Amino acid sequence: MSQFLMNKVMINKGIVVRLVFLLLPLVGITLWFLHDEGIGFGWNLIWYWICIIGFLLLYQFLLLLNLMLYYKKRGFTKVNKIFMTTGLILLLLAIAVFVSEL
Repeated sequence: MSQFLMNKVMINKGIVVRLVFLLLPLVGITLWFLHDEGIGFGWNLIWYWICIIGFLLLYQFLLLLNLMLYYKKRGFTKVNKIFMTTGLILLLLAIAVFVSEL
């Protein structure tokens, strides 16, 4: 019973840590833009969203890489390989489209 509770606490702790690492840079980007003449409309708003979308793409890439390294130690199943390959292809396409729009 204690092992089950410990696993549940570790899963919840992992979710909280990921949310904190996701939200801190987003709050930092927002505060930086607010301090630097406000977000407003126009180019400042566009660069604000470019920064946020770029950070989220990088964050997703690192999470997927972390998942791949985790399953590399445990061994891949066919479903894991399909999921990770599809996710990596879609993420690389999203990054390519994002960079080409800059």
